[in-house]
Amino acid sequence: MEMTLLGLVYFIVLIFFCFSVFKVLRMVPEQYQQFPAWLIWLTLLPIAGLVFIWIMLPLGIPQALKKFSHQEKPEAVADCKVIFSLGLAYAILVTLSIIPLLGFFTLVASFIILIIYWSQIVSFRKQYLGSSEFKKTTVKSQKSK
Repeated sequence: MEMTLLGLVYFIVLIFFCFSVFKVLRMVPEQYQQFPAWLIWLTLLPIAGLVFIWIMLPLGIPQALKKFSHQEKPEAVADCKVIFSLGLAYAILVTLSIIPLLGFFTLVASFIILIIYWSQIVSFRKQYLGSSEFKKTTVKSQKSK
């Protein structure tokens, strides 16, 4: 019973996480994205979601943010490296949670890493994507399509 409740709470947190990341990716013009923003929602799929976790969290999201932000704010590249490292750690821990004896411990650790990753994404959005110059750049690049 407790494990089912914990799983449900984890899934609800993942839904809010995906929504937050989706919002951030929508702020980045498509020309800078390796993968479409909606792909983050596929991380919610059981088992197959692992593939999308490996694709999006350590690779797709940090690369899109880095490509877009380094033009205006070179210091954002360091934050993208942190986001990459956290995404890689999360992907590894979630993958290891399949192993029966390690499952619970790696799942708890992955949840902690997920919260830290989430806070880094929100911080990045507020610091770099929320500024008026980025909004102007985004609007110009989207109008030029």
